[in-house]
Amino acid sequence: MRILALVNGPRDRIYGIRLRQLLAFSGLAGRADVLYRDGGRRQSFISFTRALLECRPTVAYVEAFAWSGVLPALFARFVQGTRFVLSTGDDAAAFQRGEGRPVLALLAGIVERLSFRIARPVCFHGPDHAEEVGRLRRGRAVFLPNSVDTDLFRPGDSPGLRERLGLTGKLVLGVVGSIHWNARHRIAYGWEVLEIVRRLAGLPVAGLVVGDGDGLPRLRARAVEYGIADRVAFPGQVPHEIVPEHVNAIDVCFSTQSNDRVGFVRVTAKLPEYLACGRYVIASDVGGARRYLPGIGTLLSYSGVHDPTFPERAAAVVRSLLADRSPLARARELGPALAR
Repeated sequence: MRILALVNGPRDRIYGIRLRQLLAFSGLAGRADVLYRDGGRRQSFISFTRALLECRPTVAYVEAFAWSGVLPALFARFVQGTRFVLSTGDDAAAFQRGEGRPVLALLAGIVERLSFRIARPVCFHGPDHAEEVGRLRRGRAVFLPNSVDTDLFRPGDSPGLRERLGLTGKLVLGVVGSIHWNARHRIAYGWEVLEIVRRLAGLPVAGLVVGDGDGLPRLRARAVEYGIADRVAFPGQVPHEIVPEHVNAIDVCFSTQSNDRVGFVRVTAKLPEYLACGRYVIASDVGGARRYLPGIGTLLSYSGVHDPTFPERAAAVVRSLLADRSPLARARELGPALAR
């Protein structure tokens, strides 16, 4: 059996890392060739299609739903009988609707439904998504949770990094991930960290937002606008091997998923990494997070895509943690075992 894996993202981002972890865990690394989307979607579509036609693999494994990888795999399935396996953690049509792109949402929905019908199996990162599709496509939906390297991601304190970033002596709130700007709602990954730090002026609280994307300059500008630029660190994107050091520089991690179709199906890949590092997590009570956090974190109700009441309620939790830090110790003790 020969596998050609098509990754809809660069080698050093989460989809590439996830795929390599899966191949290593399954013992299939020696049987698989891996191609990454390092350029634009059109360029990758052409290179993926050419590779499938030239290699004629037994299996085309597509990591992450995007037309640049899915359409070549569907083409190879119909033309040369290549088995198509899809791994996805999102509802592509719902995501496009949330971004205000109705035409792209319609097209994504058509391709998504076709993929779910043809792929054998479809591997879902979220348990709720897998259960839902499994009821319609019996035997074709598999729950394949986001994995974490617990030798790399483990509890620590990162005192040197905290000192370099000006976070020593503070209760640090933070996130790690891709900072994509949602123009419709004017928020990006990490928006809640700024709002909470702003509300806790005068208390020993700071923020750490790790990652890159088109939303990063806007968050930095917002921190200046709020007068908290000296209390929130933005180190940008960091190599995967030092992500654990940055996670361990955070005391309270946030996993804020929208309360809509997108949030229902998604379980962020960062959640198991936060848990493996023994971090306390505050999350919106949406989707897969509710299966993992009770007892070692806090779930807060959330409304819609942007809930303006969320930061104030999260700030109340942070105030309680400043008064009693024992829940942080409990998360440090129990989180790694749950991640494993």
